[in-house]
Amino acid sequence: KSGLDDLDMDQYNKTPFSGLEATLPNSYCNAMIQVLYFLEPLRHVVLSHLCHSEFCLCCELAFLFRMLDVSRGQPCHAGNFLRALRNAHEASALGLILPDQNNPNLRKKTNLISLIQNWNRFILHQIHFELLEETKRREKENLKAPPFVYRDTDFPSIDLPRQKRKTRPDISEETPVSSNIESKDEETEISRMFGTKQIHVHRCLKCQREVSKESSLLVCNLIYPENEVVRPVSFCEVLSQSLCPQ
Repeated sequence: KSGLDDLDMDQYNKTPFSGLEATLPNSYCNAMIQVLYFLEPLRHVVLSHLCHSEFCLCCELAFLFRMLDVSRGQPCHAGNFLRALRNAHEASALGLILPDQNNPNLRKKTNLISLIQNWNRFILHQIHFELLEETKRREKENLKAPPFVYRDTDFPSIDLPRQKRKTRPDISEETPVSSNIESKDEETEISRMFGTKQIHVHRCLKCQREVSKESSLLVCNLIYPENEVVRPVSFCEVLSQSLCPQ
C-alpha cells in the first residue's frame, strides 16, 4: 500500500519512478530492493511466482514490485515484505534484523556495508530456494497423475481377437511412472542469472595432496584491504582478491 498520503511527493520526485518509505524498521534494504526491481529478468521471474506459503519472501517481493509498477511516482510501503523478512528464521540467524533503531549506540555498531552484502546474498539464495521448492512441488503433482491410456479392456463391446490382446504390449508397463525421478541439475532462473561456478581447492602442506570441490556462487563479497595498507589499491586488485581468496 502507499503511505505518507498527507505529504505532496510531487515536489520531491519529478520522475514516474516510485520510491520506498524509509521510516519502517529494517528499511536499510530499500536500495537493494530497487536494484532488484530494475533487473528486468529478475522482476519477470518474481512477478510470475505463485505459491501457497504464508511468509514467502518471493510472493511478498512480487507484490511490492507490482506496487512499484502502478504507483507512478508515489512512495510505496514495504511493510508486508519486511514483516515476512522478520519471520524468516535464516534472516534472524544471519543478523539481518536490526534491533530498535531509536538506540543510537546500536546504530553506531551496525556495519551497513557488510549488512547489505549479507542481505543481498540471503535474498538471492532465498528466492532461488523458494523457486526450486515450487518447481519440485509441481513436478511431484505431475508425477502423481499418470497420463490416461485407452485400453481395449475398457470397451467390452469391442470384441478383439485374444491373440492381439496377448501380443499387444501394455503401455503402462512400457512407460512406468517413477516417483524417484529427480532433477539432475537443481537450477532456477536465479542461479542461471547470478550463478558463478567456483572451484575450492584444498591442499595439504605436507603431502601436497589436493582435493577440489565445485560449487555455485550467487554473490561474491568484495574483500577490501585493511586500513594499515598505505599504497593505493585498484578496483581490479580488490576484485581479484575477492574472486580468488586464499
